[in-house]
Amino acid sequence: MSSVNVTIRMDQEVKHEADEMLGELGLSLSTLVSLTVKQMLRDGKLPFVPSIEKPNSELERAIEESVQGKNMSRTFTSVDDAMEDLLA
Repeated sequence: MSSVNVTIRMDQEVKHEADEMLGELGLSLSTLVSLTVKQMLRDGKLPFVPSIEKPNSELERAIEESVQGKNMSRTFTSVDDAMEDLLA
């Protein structure tokens, strides 16, 4: 089977990190891409589950409260005032 060159563009730092990780496994980025495509063709689907990381409900609530200025810690004019509040 003949091979062809495929060109992809990615962030230089991402490529560097990928090369390092794959190198520890004895693989190259080219090998990873080939393996991924072969697995996709064999299974008829992506070999991973694409996802978008979303904050959980607690973090979403905390973000919203901080935007609204709710439940923010008090401000102090000195370390002694802050320590007194912490120890109360």
